[in-house]
Amino acid sequence: MLASGKPNFPFHVQFPDFQLYLSRTGGPIGDTPNVFVSVSAQLLWAKGPRAAIDHVRSKLAALAEGVVREERINRCDLCVDMLIPGGLTDEFLRRHAVCRSKDRRIHLGSDDLRTFYQGQPGAEIMLRVYDKSVEIEASGKTWFLPLWQITENVDVWRCEFQLRRTALKGFGINSLNDLSEKQGRVWRYLTEEWFSLRQQDNENATRRTVLPIWRMIQECAERFGIFDERIRRAASVPAMDTSFLVKRVAASLIGLAARNGIDDFGDAWRQLENEIGEEMKGRQFKQEVQRKAIELGIPAKKEAA
Repeated sequence: MLASGKPNFPFHVQFPDFQLYLSRTGGPIGDTPNVFVSVSAQLLWAKGPRAAIDHVRSKLAALAEGVVREERINRCDLCVDMLIPGGLTDEFLRRHAVCRSKDRRIHLGSDDLRTFYQGQPGAEIMLRVYDKSVEIEASGKTWFLPLWQITENVDVWRCEFQLRRTALKGFGINSLNDLSEKQGRVWRYLTEEWFSLRQQDNENATRRTVLPIWRMIQECAERFGIFDERIRRAASVPAMDTSFLVKRVAASLIGLAARNGIDDFGDAWRQLENEIGEEMKGRQFKQEVQRKAIELGIPAKKEAA
C-alpha cells in the first residue's frame, strides 16, 4: 500500500506487475470508473495486452469479490523498436520531419540525442523517438534483449506514439477488442498521415519521398494486425461534451461548501455564484468565450437577424 494515489483514485496498491488505483466508491459513478490500472511494460510484452488484462482481472478477483463490468482504455502507446547502427541525430529528424503538430522538443545527453518529441505534452497524440538502449541501461530492463534476439544493448531506438483517451475515441477505440481490431490501421494513420520522415524534394510536404528507414516503420502496420483499410479519425471537439465540465464544477462546489462549513446546496450555490461573480469582474467574458471557441475549433454561431 502506498501513501497516496492520483486524482479521483486516492488508494494505491502496488503489485509486482501492475499498479492498482481505487476510488472511494464501491462501483463506478456514471462514466467514471472506480478502478484504474496501469500495467507494467514487462507484463504487456511477456503476455500481450489481452492476457495481461486477464491476469489483472484474476488478481482483482482474488483480492475482492468484485465484478468487472467494463474495461476501457485510457491511454495506449504503440511502438516499434529498431536497430539503427550509429543512432539518430536531432538535426536529421528535424530536417526530414513532416508532422501535423508543430510542437517539437528534444532531450540531450551530453551532446547526443536521447529523445525527440513531436506534439505537446498532454496532447491527444504525441510521438517519442528515443534511444531505448540508454533507457534500458538506466532502468535495468535487460529482459528486452532476448525479445530483440540480440546480446549487445546498443543502438536500439524506439518510435513510440502515445495516444490519450480523446484520440482513442476519435478512432472509435474504447475497449481492448476495439484496439486489437484497429491498431494496424491506427499505426498506418500515425506513420503515413500524422508523422513521417521525408526527403526535401518537393515544396508540398505530403508529396515528398518517404525515407527508407521510415518506410520500414510504416510497413510494421502488418505486425499490428489488420491494416488493409484506412481508418478515419473523427474530429476532436472536446467542448461539445460538457459532462466532464459539469462534474468538475460539482466537485468544486462540494469543496467550497466543505471549506466554508456549508451543508445546504442552495447556500453553497449562492456562495459559489457570488465568488465567481467577483472573479469575473473586469474580465471581457464574451471575448474570452470567443477566443476559447477558436482554440477548441468550435464553429462560430451566426448572429441573430
